[in-house]
Amino acid sequence: MPDGITLSSSPLDTSTMPTYPWKPGDVLYAQALNGAIAQNAGAPGPAGPAGPAGPSGTQQWQAGTVTTLSARLTLSGGTLDTVQSWNAGTVNSIGSGLTLSGGVLNSGAGAIGPQGPPGPQGPPGASSFSGLTGTATYAQLPSEVQSVPISFPFAGKPAASAVVNVPMVMAMTVPASLTGSVAYQGTRTTGNVTFTINKLSSPNATLGTVILNAAGGYSFSGAGGSLAAGDVLQVVAPGSQDASLSDIGITLLCSRV
Repeated sequence: MPDGITLSSSPLDTSTMPTYPWKPGDVLYAQALNGAIAQNAGAPGPAGPAGPAGPSGTQQWQAGTVTTLSARLTLSGGTLDTVQSWNAGTVNSIGSGLTLSGGVLNSGAGAIGPQGPPGPQGPPGASSFSGLTGTATYAQLPSEVQSVPISFPFAGKPAASAVVNVPMVMAMTVPASLTGSVAYQGTRTTGNVTFTINKLSSPNATLGTVILNAAGGYSFSGAGGSLAAGDVLQVVAPGSQDASLSDIGITLLCSRV
């Protein structure tokens, strides 16, 4: 029919083949019909299953076990934050109520007021003898008052085992290590020589020694000890005479008891 559609096999020249939508009088070819059916898609189908999980992400920071936080950190609700107390920006001047000293910003103070009047005079200081009854002892006096220097001079070259004896007129104590004692060499020794300090009493005792050296130095040692009035403090020169040592002075610093 002139206004109908005629079915036919595919033409030899597809460029002249009518396509959808067709008009009355067109020839409907199977190839054109199949193309129209292919273009008419139905509703989309359901979504397919989820794909496999991807690889784990990169860990950027590992803190280990945190037991304490520094003063510049806070931990609240599982979130680690830095503490920002105050941010002043660029400070180019400070107010009259602030002071800046050594890089520290402090609240300022008012002007310094006038000096107040002097306070009342305090009570007199306590004497070291306050509260004492009876007779004070030398042990209660300052060390400068207790100290008594006793000197042993050797004029010229001391003979082998030469002695100098000083009898005590009062009770004295020679301190341990002969602390505070000194020595002098007019002409230095050629090597180390030892002088012995003895107590002549009942019984006799060695209180210490002094060693003189070629550099002009000396060293004292010994346990020291006490002497009663009437005892003798003695210094004995080395058993053999030194070739050069002469004009020696040895002073022991003792104390009253």
